[in-house]
Order: sequence, then structure tokens, then C-alpha cells
Amino acid sequence: MTLRGINWATGEPMAEGAFDIFAAGAFKSCVVMSIMGPELPREIRRRYPEATIIARLYCDGDGLPDIDTINAWDGYIKAVLPYTTLFQVDNEPDERCPNIFPEEYCLYWRAMVKSFRVKYPTAQFGFPMPSIKGAVSWAYARRCQVGVDAADWLAERAYAQEAWQWEDVMWARRYQRSNFFFDKPIHLCEIGSSNPNLSEAERVTQYESFLGSLPFYIGSANLFIMAGSGEWDPIFGINADMARAMRRGEPVPEDDGYSIGPGMFEAMERNGDAPVEEEHYIGDRESLCAGEKNLYIYSAGAGRVYKSPLA
Repeated sequence: MTLRGINWATGEPMAEGAFDIFAAGAFKSCVVMSIMGPELPREIRRRYPEATIIARLYCDGDGLPDIDTINAWDGYIKAVLPYTTLFQVDNEPDERCPNIFPEEYCLYWRAMVKSFRVKYPTAQFGFPMPSIKGAVSWAYARRCQVGVDAADWLAERAYAQEAWQWEDVMWARRYQRSNFFFDKPIHLCEIGSSNPNLSEAERVTQYESFLGSLPFYIGSANLFIMAGSGEWDPIFGINADMARAMRRGEPVPEDDGYSIGPGMFEAMERNGDAPVEEEHYIGDRESLCAGEKNLYIYSAGAGRVYKSPLA
């Protein structure tokens, strides 16, 4: 079952109000940032012994993390390893490193993680999937195989502005492609709507619908972000009332792990990722097997299996 969680408040992370929001939503997971210090995950673990804590190693500015940043990350991992083993190493590399090729970033990321593994063998490191930019971000992600291979899990995100984007594989359902092509455990480390015109009630309804539809292979789904996070509050801030309204969610449905979802090929074609040609069709649903997972895509919408032109 997917754990429901939230990104911790950035303004005053140790404030009692932040813990009130976590309790109001009966959340089972959270994402904290390394700049919040090791005291926060320690206190979360004290209050909520069963909670899943994802610690995001934060890097300020553009470019590859420098030696001072890496040393700070090293010290943070050592300090919080008693409270969590899940570390997201960096965030949105396409945004932070716009002038660096994805392949170069991934080689650097792999080297960093390799050095961390030597010192902290029990830690599990998550690769930061790119920002939400439709087909552009997917093109970037497809060039990150070296980084993905070196990771224990993937730090994905799910954002929408228009209602249809909650069901689109270029946007909120992007995790479906990552599951298919990369075959790694996935945590949704950010989930949100950037539509400034939604009321709190409408936002809650959209979030609840999305969370209730997630498949079993999503380890945790973490909303962005607790109220008390400064500039993020006007659009994204989740207060205690909103959290309380979401605490009675429906059970997460089981899934076979292979179905990519309705309209995947149509969406990929629409965004220019891949032309869909009839010769790619190879049979019905039963044609798909685990050993061929990287070669074929099952379209639930069409009820057919296609040979992937991206494989």
C-alpha cells in the first residue's frame, strides 16, 4: 500500500504547527530537507516511530554540487542515519544544472553516491528525476540511465495545473513511464496543483482522487507542501483543516505493475515522443510478460500490446 505523506514546512520546521498538520492528516511519510538540520528527522522519529522519512540532500545554486556541499551532505547522512535510510540526492537536475548534459550530471551523481555507499552501506539513495516539463523533461530523463542504474530508488514528482493533467503520462502520471522503462522502486516526493484559482476544497478533492488511484509500486506519495513555507503558501500550502479532510482516503488499489494506463501512446505521440505505427502492434494483453517488459508497452486504453519504438 502506498503511504500518504507530505513535504515538511520550510519556514519553521520545528514549530508545533507543522507537527499538528502531520497529525491532522494522519500522514505516514514525509519529505524533509537537509538544510532543516538533523534535529527535525530525530524529532519526527521520536513522535512517529513508524513514519517513513525521506531526507532530501539540498544543494543551493546552479551547477554540480561542490566539495563543500558534498561534505555537508556526508555529515548530514551520518547524523540522521539512525532515523532514516532514505536519501534523495539533489533535486531537479535539469533546472539546477541547465548547462550540463544529463550524461555528465549522471556520471558525477554516480561517483558521489558511490563514495557515500562506502561509508554508509545501509543508506538507500534516490535519483532525482527531472522537473515537470512534459515531453521536454521526459527526453532528459531518458538520458539518465547511468544515474538511474546507480540508484536504489527514484524520486519522482506529480504536478498538474489543468484537471486533465492529473491523468496524463507527461504530467501527474509520469511515474508510469519511469516504472516501465527504469524498473526501480518509486517514491512520489512532490505532488501538487499549481492552479492558483482552486479553492482549498477543490484542491483537496483533486489530491484525494489522485492519491486514491495510485498503484502498489509507489512506495510513498508526498503532497507539496505544509503551510508555513513562505512563498509556497499562497498556492500550495496545506493547512491542518485540509490535511484533516484528506485523512479518510480510500484503500490504494492493487495493480499488476505492467499496465501503463489509458492513452499512453496517444499522449506520447501528441507530445512528439514517439510515432505510433501499426506495425508496432504485436498482440493482445496476454502477449506481455515480465521478461519482455523493456520491449513492450500495454495500453490499457486500447487493450493492446505494442512494441515500443523507444526501447
